[in-house]
Amino acid sequence: MTCHSQIMVSFNAIVVAMSSLFIHTPEGAIYNCSGSVHVVEVNDTALIGHVVVTATGNITQYSGCAHFLELSNGKLVLKTKLTTLCIDTPVCQFNTSDCSQTNILILTIVRTAFYNISFKEENYTATIAENTKDATLLQIGSDKLGVNLAMGNCYNGDETSWNYPKLFALKTESVPFFWRAISNRNSLYTFGDIDYEKSTGYALTIEGTYMGINGSATTTIYVEIIDEDDQNPTFNIKDGIDYRLDIAEGDNATVNRPYNTTPVMSAYDQDFGINATIKYKLRTITPSTGAHLFTIDPDKGTVNVTEVLDYEKQSNYRLIIEAYQVDNPQSRTAQATISVNVVDIDDHKPLFRPDVDDVVLLEHSVVGTHVYNVRALDNDAGENGFITYRIISNTEAFQLLKIDNFSAALNVKDPAKIDRENQENITVIIEPLTHNGKAGQNNLTVNIRLEDINDNNPVFGIPDMSEFSFTYVNQSDGTSIGKVEATDKDTGDNALLDYEIVNRTMNAGECYNDSPFIINKTTGVIVMSRGCLPCDGYRFVVQACDNPYNPIARRCSVTTVAVARIANETVDNSRQNINVTESVLIDTYVAQLMCGGTGVTYKVIPSITAVPFGVSANGILKTSGLLDRENNSTYDFLVQAYQYGQVKCNINISINILDGNDNAPVFQPDMYILYLGNTTEKGQIVGIVRANDSDIGDNGIVNYSFKTRSGKSYFINGSSGEISLVSPDHVRDIEQLVVIATDQGTPRYEASAVVYVLSGDVGTSSVPLNTPLEKGQITHKKNTLERGISEILNQSVVISHVKAYEKSPHRSRIFITPTEKSVETSTLVRQVYNNFEEIRTLFYSALECADTKHFDSDLGAPKIGFIVMAVVILVGTSIAIVFIYRQFNWTKQMLYRKPVTVM
Repeated sequence: MTCHSQIMVSFNAIVVAMSSLFIHTPEGAIYNCSGSVHVVEVNDTALIGHVVVTATGNITQYSGCAHFLELSNGKLVLKTKLTTLCIDTPVCQFNTSDCSQTNILILTIVRTAFYNISFKEENYTATIAENTKDATLLQIGSDKLGVNLAMGNCYNGDETSWNYPKLFALKTESVPFFWRAISNRNSLYTFGDIDYEKSTGYALTIEGTYMGINGSATTTIYVEIIDEDDQNPTFNIKDGIDYRLDIAEGDNATVNRPYNTTPVMSAYDQDFGINATIKYKLRTITPSTGAHLFTIDPDKGTVNVTEVLDYEKQSNYRLIIEAYQVDNPQSRTAQATISVNVVDIDDHKPLFRPDVDDVVLLEHSVVGTHVYNVRALDNDAGENGFITYRIISNTEAFQLLKIDNFSAALNVKDPAKIDRENQENITVIIEPLTHNGKAGQNNLTVNIRLEDINDNNPVFGIPDMSEFSFTYVNQSDGTSIGKVEATDKDTGDNALLDYEIVNRTMNAGECYNDSPFIINKTTGVIVMSRGCLPCDGYRFVVQACDNPYNPIARRCSVTTVAVARIANETVDNSRQNINVTESVLIDTYVAQLMCGGTGVTYKVIPSITAVPFGVSANGILKTSGLLDRENNSTYDFLVQAYQYGQVKCNINISINILDGNDNAPVFQPDMYILYLGNTTEKGQIVGIVRANDSDIGDNGIVNYSFKTRSGKSYFINGSSGEISLVSPDHVRDIEQLVVIATDQGTPRYEASAVVYVLSGDVGTSSVPLNTPLEKGQITHKKNTLERGISEILNQSVVISHVKAYEKSPHRSRIFITPTEKSVETSTLVRQVYNNFEEIRTLFYSALECADTKHFDSDLGAPKIGFIVMAVVILVGTSIAIVFIYRQFNWTKQMLYRKPVTVM
């Protein structure tokens, strides 16, 4: 029983007790000796014992009305119900002790009650043929409708006991019938279409009443519709749709066997009441050359093939089928079409003829360049003749593009893969496949010869060096000092090279613009144009160009030539220490390296470990990669300076990477669960959070704070991350704190962590919750609470432990544990926090229901008295409504019947 059901029991008991307060009193009429005929009106609802006649003297005797009146204490009273009298104005006599005359009593019965009117039979039957015209009278049973209304015990079967007019009405709507004359006991006519296919019968409700008598009776007329043969047969498919029959070609197993169409062909007579037998015959076959190939079973409608079919001769036949009724084969017919599809058999494989071909293609042709039209032959027709293709060699260089169901185009897929310098001849093998993926009879071999294009620059052969280096010692003019040589991977004129010096010397000082060298155009040999050169060294540029047929496509390369008089063998060694801040951009200037002299170039000497620095030819040191102090804080490497091809300086570089604020603090973990314990005091340490920053100095110093509006009851130490309690009186059962960790670098970075503080014992896998319920109440409602909390959290939990409190705002503390071991405590805590208010509502709802267990005893005498008074007012209002309704009915009767008094 719920908390509210006990209140309803008490209320119902009070209502039952009050029902005995209501009684009825009869009324009478007084007559004296002034007249001998007396008319009295009495409602037929008057109760037995109702006083009908009283006189100034006692009534001593009466006659003629003993069957409904009796003498009681000198008065005539009712002894039977007036609803059982079959006449409306019974007459009788009576004598009184104070009059010497005989009085005549005319009792006028006012009919206001509802009478038990009924038809003679509960239901009747009628039959009528479909398509009967409108306004046709139905013959109902053997005696028309045969309805005799009965009322009380007045019914005698001849409808003569009462003189009240009888009325009839059809109460069923939306039927093809109507009731023409309401006073005629059989006036049911047709109205609209009578169609057996729409409905095989109807159940019609007829209502009968007496005019001026309350009450009515109903009966049912079951009308059966007789079917007529007015419908043609019909097939089981929609108009305009053909039956389908698929028969494989060239298969002896298809001959002389019955075939069912799709869907299975079937015809039926739409006159379901008659349901004549349907048979089938074959009317025509298109084309007519196939007339001898098909027959049809006249009873089942299955199709038979008399010969093996040939798809190549004829792929489709159309059969016109006629269905007819055996009882009317000429007039009642229907036609349908069967589409016979001859199914082609895939009995041929694709064939290449010829199966080898040669083509020429320019190397590095662009993507999509057409190479070859691929087409094989297949003697099958239709889908079985469809052919697809696949490349089984050099699939990376070429691809196939489908043209139609029979051919494809071989096109270039990757220009980089068709490089004449790597492979002058390429063979592509193509395999044909049938539509269902079976291999063809043979493969096609396409031999592709690549023609050269001028796609390679001349290359000077100087391994690990950026220039040619030559020396001289006071040679005379015409002396050869060396030879430059380049190669070109192209062929023909595309690889025929010419050499020339393209500028004067690049020295500074007195040798500027001096060009004491000439080069042989075809051999690349360099000779002195004069002797006794004034400078220690010279540098100039030599260009090598190929000679393609189209001059626009000419390609050139250059190299630097350094010529030096026999150089000093002394090498300078130095060291430079440089500071660079991490995270600077690539190509950031670091330092200018210096090595005295003219014509000096610089180079970073590779070491075991690559360094993110590079040096330009003129000695500018820059970053060539990203710097991250946390991964590598120092770099040591060597830069060499060359003069005319000889090492002049060794510069040892030592770079120290300075810290930049490029790391944000990181909480590990980023979620904390802290517990207050069983007692709380101001200043109590709750726990500590920590965040680490990989940077150093101010960049790595972390300060802690609470996010705005977080932790009003708690304080966090900005430097240590220690969290303490400052307002014990405002502690919530579960609190969410958001801690922000901020470093002191520029720009500043921060990180956040979520801290949940729980009122309870130090953490386990359970989550503590304070409740307003006593321990016994929780034990009693344990299953209900577990189910409720599980539904709120959308996570199955159990109450693993209950702890009672004697002195606390709370009455107990429960510990909830997830039933699934895979659920982490942090997940459960987050769910509890997000749904905490719903859980509190669950606890207080359980508390309210528990506190109402003695609700019945709270209904004292004042409350019961108030309820009784409300009930009395309600019942009194109901009595007044009933009285007004009766008076209204009496007034309505008076309008149709005026009492006559005979004096």
